[in-house]
Amino acid sequence: MGLIRTALVTGASSGFGEEFARALAARGCAVVLVARREERLKEIAARLAEAYGTRTEVHAADLSDPVELAGVERRLADPGHPVDLLVNNAGMGESGPLAEQSADDQERVVRLNVIAPIRLTRAVAPGLLERGRGGVINVASAAAMLPGQPDGGVYSASKAFLGSYGESLAAEFAARGLRSTTVWPGFSPTDMTRGLQDQSPPSIAWVPVERVVADTLRAFAAGRPRAVPGAQYKLADVLTRLLPLPLLRAVMRRSGGV
Repeated sequence: MGLIRTALVTGASSGFGEEFARALAARGCAVVLVARREERLKEIAARLAEAYGTRTEVHAADLSDPVELAGVERRLADPGHPVDLLVNNAGMGESGPLAEQSADDQERVVRLNVIAPIRLTRAVAPGLLERGRGGVINVASAAAMLPGQPDGGVYSASKAFLGSYGESLAAEFAARGLRSTTVWPGFSPTDMTRGLQDQSPPSIAWVPVERVVADTLRAFAAGRPRAVPGAQYKLADVLTRLLPLPLLRAVMRRSGGV
């Protein structure tokens, strides 16, 4: 990863976050693991240190909680222990008819998927700009590519925000020697999709977690602002840009969403 010496990964206790931490450690990066489950983080940290000889650090925090989020912001802004790469991976989603979802749960989705990445990026940015190296990886979702997602509007909207935010960062950072890459993963076997593999999504829809992370890190290393792992999702990405919006809405209504 070149000049990436230390990376902070949110949502590092499983799924994409755990694999980002492993892949970065394998590349010689020190890793700061952030998630709610402290014991799980300690297990992963010990395994990475043993396997790759890398320095690991555990920071247990619920990023939807403003007080705990502030603690991670302070870690990112610490000039004595600089972070070169922030991976905004932590996220959650609520599904179901809008009126049946808790307003508090919907707000928590926004806090974790939108507010936390904004504040964490703001915390790390001054140090990145001062050193002139590193950047940010944001984990969006293929669900945000498609209009009119039923029963998941808050989640899809939050990931669409993160994608747009990442594109803006890429444009702003490029002139300063920094990088921002946003990945748009589809279905992958993570905690969020547990139980779905035997249900509606066909086998062709699934992309391994390792493939998603590897594609993202390659895109980041190449300075590309966007990564869409999986040929099926690359095709969907192109079609959503080319097909008329009314047609896409009609398809979504008939299919019931992704």
